[in-house]
Amino acid sequence: MPRASAWVSKLVQAACGWGCAQLDANATAKLATFHFTFKDLTRMPDEQAIVNRLLSPVIGSQEPLECLAVAVRSVVEQQGLSFLLVIDNGEAESRSIYAGKVFNRLRDSDRLSSKYRLGIGLSLTISHPHLGMFSRFTGRALDSVVEEELSTRAFCSPVPLYYKGRRIDGTLSLIRKIPGCQLFPLYFSGVTNLESCPPVLRAFERTVTQRFSIFGDERVNLCQGLEGGDEPFSALFLLAAHLPESVGPPHRIPHQTTFFWISQGAVIETHTLRQQATVMSCYFFLNAEGLQTDLTGIQLVKDRAFNHRKKQAIKEIGPKIIDYEPTEHALTLKSNTPYLASRHSLWMDSNLASLLQQDKSNILRTLKAHYHGAPVQY
Repeated sequence: MPRASAWVSKLVQAACGWGCAQLDANATAKLATFHFTFKDLTRMPDEQAIVNRLLSPVIGSQEPLECLAVAVRSVVEQQGLSFLLVIDNGEAESRSIYAGKVFNRLRDSDRLSSKYRLGIGLSLTISHPHLGMFSRFTGRALDSVVEEELSTRAFCSPVPLYYKGRRIDGTLSLIRKIPGCQLFPLYFSGVTNLESCPPVLRAFERTVTQRFSIFGDERVNLCQGLEGGDEPFSALFLLAAHLPESVGPPHRIPHQTTFFWISQGAVIETHTLRQQATVMSCYFFLNAEGLQTDLTGIQLVKDRAFNHRKKQAIKEIGPKIIDYEPTEHALTLKSNTPYLASRHSLWMDSNLASLLQQDKSNILRTLKAHYHGAPVQY
């Protein structure tokens, strides 16, 4: 696996492939649990199917059972952890599949205790035998690994995700906040007509319907572009403002056009374009289905098809960015948010509209240069 935490994304891909009702995750430093709740129990694999896939020498398929197998093999073989998988269809006796030092030491009755059997469906437990300088798991606690991977790689999952009882998909927490800045979503839209790229991306449940908390108790819905729409897209994009929390002119921020490539509900590739930006960022969410990957399905091959799809997305989304008028949002930000009125200088208040317009032009210039294969120089 290309990342030590990539096995978490493979579990998300398995849940999406099965069309699960939800995926619940919980973790401490040494123990992590995942419970797959199925809408249709006939889609849940049985013990024999799982064992056969785990022992199969053939890899490379992106079927949900293969995603599960790749994840648990990585857990044991690469990370030195132990796993226990309990199968419970609510009728037949629960069965367990396990590997690793921790669960090899347990009796059969202990492996089927309520601690590891989380309900009808598949219950997966990952155990870390030790932490520290001698750990093959690089010393990172399981809770930090699971939470980071879910929040940064699985935000677009069509299957609802819960971590420690908290819903984490469909939010904008994926966008790492720039230190000293506050994120304001501005415009969210998409395209459905990319060649050889079926529209399978949803507008991330709860992203277009929630009202973003700006400051204090007041809530203002700043994000426009997809209101009321639930059709799938081939590609989505978000324009957002990063406004400084301190008084005074903001500094220019590089690396603010970001591409997220999504396959089976998980981000499998991320890359950025350098640009000059004062307050505005641009984020692309592209469907990676059908593109060539490595055997794990977690890393894209940068071939002609990859570049063609990226150029198609830029070509189709560019006009939507051109049509976006930031002046109205600047007025909304200034008039409806006490945050700006109380924390920002008069310099920012009087120049916000022009800064957004300037950044929009810089984003378009960067995308145009990237489309034609020319580097952008500043």
